Amino acid sequence: MFINKTGIEHENYGINNQDFGFENKIIKCVVDGCSEGKHSEVGAKLFCHLLNKAVMPIDKLDIDLIFEEIISLIGKESSNLRNYMCFTILYITETDSEFIVNACGDGFIIKHTIDDKIEYEKIDNGEYPKYYAYNYASKESLGKFKEGVTFQEYRFPKDKYIAIGVASDGLRYLFDKDFEEDFSSFILKRKSSVIKRLINREHKYFKDDITLVI
Repeated sequence: MFINKTGIEHENYGINNQDFGFENKIIKCVVDGCSEGKHSEVGAKLFCHLLNKAVMPIDKLDIDLIFEEIISLIGKESSNLRNYMCFTILYITETDSEFIVNACGDGFIIKHTIDDKIEYEKIDNGEYPKYYAYNYASKESLGKFKEGVTFQEYRFPKDKYIAIGVASDGLRYLFDKDFEEDFSSFILKRKSSVIKRLINREHKYFKDDITLVI
């Protein structure tokens, strides 16, 4: 199940949806472009397109090659990295026994437990999200993460979880609302069309773009 909806503030201010993602038979991915990047949705979409074509399994070398290919097109100037390449990345692969989440930046892990419940785990880098693009920026241009950034790995055994999903940090507007329980129940049932209608109905709460895949 894949859902991508534009946040109400983006619509009000005429800002493009800066989230993107995809799913195929072996990988699920969500990316979230930085709101301060003028064209971060462009880099996010290019990244997803190239990752979708990559040969599995994915490793750091593949991610680096994808970033290098995009940078070769847009240029490596600091302004281009800031405007096109600042996006968070969360993706899921799996083995026979585990779901594996790799994350670089903020977002959420959605866990469908063996006892048929939905749990949410927040990935939070604090005030400044990790963007993989920082690895390509000059240290002088960075205020944070001068040492570079890496992906963080999370593993979930299949004897405890039916499925694992990821979502952009726009999901944060769901919590403590009177429709949170309905939202989770629709995820359990994989009712994507109903979830989209719920977001449309409660759109005033979803200020940021929201993308999820499970």
